[in-house]
Amino acid sequence: RKASVVLINNAQAKGSQAEWERYVRRHLNKLDQSDPNLCLSYSIYLFRKGVGSSQESIRWAEIALENKNQFNKGSDYQKRLYQLYKLRAVSAQRLWLKAEEQKSDANIEKYKGMTKNFSREWLDFARASGQSIKEPISICVSAADKSFCEG
Repeated sequence: RKASVVLINNAQAKGSQAEWERYVRRHLNKLDQSDPNLCLSYSIYLFRKGVGSSQESIRWAEIALENKNQFNKGSDYQKRLYQLYKLRAVSAQRLWLKAEEQKSDANIEKYKGMTKNFSREWLDFARASGQSIKEPISICVSAADKSFCEG
């Protein structure tokens, strides 16, 4: 595992995105998924690749949330969790909007439901941590009725 982390760090230092992605994917899938910072970084990377990587972005955000107790409890803790909740909700929304474009009824309901639930979790976390609720409430209301999001 240590050698894998060295390879990841070297690829990142060289600015080689393709190498970094390959090493991170191998590390997370075959060696260790317990580092929430690495899962968060990979989730962000996948999110930036576009809607085609949204399901995988959600997966790694969820794994990071499962290991959130590994984050340092400093000032960035709340920001990282907020970012993970956001990644899930916005990725689900992207999938929902794509399903709408494709007129895929089964996927519309699936991804709209995910958007509704993920945005509500993000909204609840934002309220509890005193962070901005503007974006999570907007996404929540787009997928659910206002009373679901205000409760």
